[in-house]
Amino acid sequence: LMDLDNNRWKIEASKVIWKGKITPAIGLKIKLIGKLIDENNFKAREIRPWQGQGRFMMGENR
Repeated sequence: LMDLDNNRWKIEASKVIWKGKITPAIGLKIKLIGKLIDENNFKAREIRPWQGQGRFMMGENR
């Protein structure tokens, strides 16, 4: 996986839960929820759409 700064990450996602109505695709922008293992390794618990319906996205904190 490449992040927005073009850093490469190895993602362990064997038990990941996909949230939202997204389908895996090359180039898809996503959010990963999980735990940093080391400098370039991450264990993902959830994969979510980049854009969401959280309170920050809905303007509640302006």
